[in-house]
Amino acid sequence: MEKLVVGDERKSNIPIEDEWKSQIPTGVYFRPTDFELIIYYLFIKVFGGIIFPGIILDLDIYKFEPFELKQMAFNHGDQKLYFFTRRQKNRPKGMSRRSTPLGYWKATREKVIIRDEYGKEIGSKKFFYYQQLIPSINDYENENFKWIMVEYKLSEQMSPPMDYQEGSKLYGQLADLGSDGLL
Repeated sequence: MEKLVVGDERKSNIPIEDEWKSQIPTGVYFRPTDFELIIYYLFIKVFGGIIFPGIILDLDIYKFEPFELKQMAFNHGDQKLYFFTRRQKNRPKGMSRRSTPLGYWKATREKVIIRDEYGKEIGSKKFFYYQQLIPSINDYENENFKWIMVEYKLSEQMSPPMDYQEGSKLYGQLADLGSDGLL
């Protein structure tokens, strides 16, 4: 597997995977709760903050099939992969586009509201499963695994003002893919 390398701005050839691991003590794992994903990662990302490289990859996941994503992200050891991706709409006020070259992500149920310790809505999560439409040479991988995605979004109260959203075209979504069908 080819390792991802930190960009030129850091003047490093250390693979992200190894650099990230070297900063964390043995026995400590990345197992964020829904609250932590919303507050400490998605919120910071949407508002232009810095997140240590390698923990969550910034990638348009809809350009790839799930079995391809598995090779790109840092493996946190629990069969879950984490990505930031931009929200893409079919029409200005229409549904989000969640298709891939060979299939699409289909919603499985209504969104779940995520609240802080005071009961304030901070975001939501929605579950999707992958449906392949076009057979590929990697078809055997899709038969062996049920690919699930959890999409996290900030609540409207936590989102940036509309002019910021329109100017940057950054909409926060965090995908959590589990190949074992369990999340």
